This record gives sequence, structure tokens and C-alpha cells, in this order.
Amino acid sequence: MSEQPPTVYGYTRISTNEEVQENSLDTQKDKIVDYVRYKFGGKEIVCGDIFREQCSGSVPIFRRPEGKKLGGILRAGDHLVTAKLDRMFRDTVDAVVTVEELNMRNVHMHFLDMEIDTTSALGMAFLTISATFADLERKKIGERTKDTMQRLMREGRPVNNKMPYGWDIHIIDGEKKFVADESEREIARWVVEAKDSKEATWKWIEEHLGRKGHRRKNGAAWDRHALRRAYLAYKEDYPLYRDEATRKAARLHFNNRRKVK
Repeated sequence: MSEQPPTVYGYTRISTNEEVQENSLDTQKDKIVDYVRYKFGGKEIVCGDIFREQCSGSVPIFRRPEGKKLGGILRAGDHLVTAKLDRMFRDTVDAVVTVEELNMRNVHMHFLDMEIDTTSALGMAFLTISATFADLERKKIGERTKDTMQRLMREGRPVNNKMPYGWDIHIIDGEKKFVADESEREIARWVVEAKDSKEATWKWIEEHLGRKGHRRKNGAAWDRHALRRAYLAYKEDYPLYRDEATRKAARLHFNNRRKVK
């Protein structure tokens, strides 16, 4: 019986808050599909899955949820295709170590944004140089993004598409700006009054809003998580931004209230 032909897998990734169209999962997938059709057309191969990952690039690939699945099924002779070098690795060291590990397993790498043969010494050297520059560019982009977000926050303007409760985003004079959402705030005022009366439970409030036909801004029904968010927003005078410390304080607040009950 002849050995099973090699399998070609694809790997795509976006960060949890990434929205750039050229890096979207579908865009990366299309590039991989086109490459595999061109590169392996007429050859005896098995087309494997294209893994779709949404997580931070700071985590090594084989520790990511989808990357861990991929690492567990790669066999000697298989091919792994990714649209861009920075989709797979977190930094230069991670790139070199991972590729060397895959070379030892006789897994062939294909980076579509550059021509690299990872099985040769010259290819490894080129990979190291390319990964170094990619790592540097990623850090520069991160610094610019952080500076821009801090400036927008100082100006009280939206920094992403996450909508703080009690606010809406309008385009005013060509710029995104926060505008108070009075309908959401009216719901929040009622939620606080009902909950602080000690006579209403979260479940009762949730069901009451449902009976009255009230829906959240995204069209979903009210649930306990959304009600707590509205409650805290009212109590904190509708903050525009919530850092991790604030989120932890909110969780502690509700956990303590649950223990008291």
C-alpha cells in the first residue's frame, strides 16, 4: 500500500481588535486558496483545513487554540501555508525556533508575502532578517496605535468601535464624536431604581423589559450581563472608557453583592 500523500494546511490569524480589511480572515484565506491551486495544481496532495484564529500575536502559534489543533495533526512531508509572516509568529525568536522545529519534523513552510525556502541555510537566514524587520514594524505600529488612542482619549473621542453604555457615536464636522444616548440612559435610570428598591431581582428586571418590548441597541434581548453594565454606567455617570482596573472593581462589586444575598 502506498503512503498517504502530503497534506497542505492553511493558517490565518487576526488580532482580537483588528479590523484592517487586507488582514481579514477571508482575505488571507482567499490568498492561500489561490496559492495552493497554483502551486500544487496537478500534484498528488490532500487539501487540509484552513485554520482561522482570532487572538493576540503575542502567544506562540502552537499555544493558540487553533494553532494547537494544527500542531497536533502536522505530519512529515506536510505543507503549511500562511498569507503573511506576522500572522504566524510573535517575534524573531519565535519565528526561528518554530521554523526549526517544523524543519525537524519535515514540515514545509510557505509564506506568501515573501519567497522563502525554510529547508535551506540561506532561507533560514533570510527568514531571520525578514522576521526581525517584521517584528520591528509591528512594534512601531503598536507604539503609533497606543499614542493615537491616548490622544483620542484625552480629547474624549472614540478610540475603537466599542460603544460605551449611554453613548452613541456620530460624525460631526468629519470626525467621530460621542453623543449622549437618552433612550439608553432612560433604561439605565429605571434599572437602578428597580434594583436599588431591593424588591426586584435581575431576572425580574430582565423579564419585565422583555414584556415591554425593550431591546438593546444591537437588537438583542436584555440579559443579566447587559443590565449590570447599564446599572454601573448610571452609577459612574456614563464613563467613556473603562480600564482593566475598573472592570475588576465592577466584578468585585457584583460578587460582593451576591455574597450578601
